Amino acid sequence: MNAVTYKAGDLVDLTRDFANQPRLGPFEILRVLPSRDNAEEQYRVRGPDGRERVISHHEVVEGAGNRAHI
Repeated sequence: MNAVTYKAGDLVDLTRDFANQPRLGPFEILRVLPSRDNAEEQYRVRGPDGRERVISHHEVVEGAGNRAHI
């Protein structure tokens, strides 16, 4: 399990995509999904464009202004 976990409503920034393009956020965690086979947590998120996607925990930029939704 990862040291930092997120919950629904948290806002996070993501690492660059596979083409090394920035993924502009923040992205809102909508829900925590079951862990993958490798025990890595997954999240359903919504970006500022309104599109939803599934991300793995390693895609979250740790400590880069991630904040809880108030």
